[in-house]
Amino acid sequence: MVEKDVIGEHKGARLLIVDDDHKLCRALKETISGWGIKTKTMTEPGRVVDHLKNTSYNVVLL
Repeated sequence: MVEKDVIGEHKGARLLIVDDDHKLCRALKETISGWGIKTKTMTEPGRVVDHLKNTSYNVVLL
């Protein structure tokens, strides 16, 4: 399996990135979104639980 196959398998997946470092969140989002993964970032960890009550993700990266 090559990289493009792996990326294609996960295209459309939903990922939530949580970190208080704005630059890190932005860099990860730019990279991962380019792979076709729907990415959201949050820089306020205290709001994550409430957000997850209304929205689902395949992966949450803390």
